[in-house]
Amino acid sequence: MYCPPHFAVQDEATLLGLMRDYPLASVVYSTADGPQAEHLPLHYLDGTLQGHCARRNPLAQMPGGSRCLLIFQGPQAYISPNGYASKAVDGRVVPTWNYAVVQVQASLTTFDDVTRLLGLLEHSTRTEESAETHPWQVGDAPQDFTRTLAAHITGLEFRIESLQGKWKISQNQSHANQQSLMTRLESSGKPTDNILAALMRQHLPAENG
Repeated sequence: MYCPPHFAVQDEATLLGLMRDYPLASVVYSTADGPQAEHLPLHYLDGTLQGHCARRNPLAQMPGGSRCLLIFQGPQAYISPNGYASKAVDGRVVPTWNYAVVQVQASLTTFDDVTRLLGLLEHSTRTEESAETHPWQVGDAPQDFTRTLAAHITGLEFRIESLQGKWKISQNQSHANQQSLMTRLESSGKPTDNILAALMRQHLPAENG
């Protein structure tokens, strides 16, 4: 991924945080028919990223150690020149797109052990159900039902080889333009704009210098 230094994010906790908040990953891998992609929720567990797919999915048939590229896309939004304070001064602004993304180089192994699969499902549901008043648990469904479903899925474990983060959030703009843009995003009425503005306020300096 092309990433100028001023857009690069290297703090591991920050990268893992985006992956936790946006767990649906694009899993890119190579086959004899060319590159393929699957879109799967992956959760960080025991230093790896883990998830599952249908046993008939070609990804489940990949040899152990196959290298994959995992892409986690965070907040993103179109940026209009109208959001920049400097537009009224000299007009020297153009549209762009702001976003945050994490790319992971990883090696894949698969597993079919039912006990391990159920443990993975319990972990992922605990994670995603944590905000519910009455969180659903795997044990809430009949055991024969969940075991039958587990027989039709394959577990995926991705060993992380490298993490690369890119936060393209107007770091190359003046402080005045950053502030005016965040204000515009916050007032746009679009939830995605509001989320991006919050990310920008978290990572951009409150003042120059």
